[in-house]
Amino acid sequence: MFPVLLDIGPVHIYAYGVAIMTGTWLAWLYARRAMAPFGADAETVSKMIVWGFIAAFVGGKVFYFLQAPAYFAAHPDEALALSGSGFVFYGSFLFAVPTFYWFVRTHGLPVPAMFDIVTVCTGLIHGCGKIGCLLAGCCYGSPSAPGWWTITFDHPGIPAHPLHEPLYATQVYDAILIFGSLALVLWIKRRGWLTGRLFLVYAMLYSAGRFFTEHYRGDVERGFVLGGLLSHSQAIAIGVILACAAIWWWSTRRAPQPRTRAA
Repeated sequence: MFPVLLDIGPVHIYAYGVAIMTGTWLAWLYARRAMAPFGADAETVSKMIVWGFIAAFVGGKVFYFLQAPAYFAAHPDEALALSGSGFVFYGSFLFAVPTFYWFVRTHGLPVPAMFDIVTVCTGLIHGCGKIGCLLAGCCYGSPSAPGWWTITFDHPGIPAHPLHEPLYATQVYDAILIFGSLALVLWIKRRGWLTGRLFLVYAMLYSAGRFFTEHYRGDVERGFVLGGLLSHSQAIAIGVILACAAIWWWSTRRAPQPRTRAA
């Protein structure tokens, strides 16, 4: 793997950062075209992406820090590292959603339509981020018997361990899950189905898949709950699915009912 793509003097260009910026650029291109019919210019789109990026960065770091507060308080350089290891997706997700909602409402844009667009942007950045995780060697899997479903890391500068042994390729699993969910969302969107609810679809699909792939993760330092029954990510996945289901039910109840003609 290639955690550092390029060294320019004391500056390191990390593969994870390049992957995230690639996803962000693709998200901007998509949002610029999709938001134009709603009167959003390039500056508005850029501001939305920047605010979302900041919220995702802060949320990912906060949740990472909360995994081991005492340790990271003593090693702040590790908590703030930009090399790829050091982010929790669900933290980014839970911080970015209200930020997007605030931004959309502040700029007078239609919330359901904008969140459909944000869904695609999220998938692009998230999927590219998982490719960055693969290159950085974070979010690695547990040891496995050799097979096509495994990957072996040899670079000494990555967090994956043990080195030189086959591990479940969890980064690849998650990337397939994310891009597969994104493809399904785009297919549904193209047909005009579930308008305003695509973000819920994506969040539930990813959470359900992540609950499964979490069984094969090797970075167990992220912690467990319920006496080791569930990892933190699995517990959050259940919470996200339940919250999305509740929002779906609530939005259905609020939808205007067709009036019946008096006899």
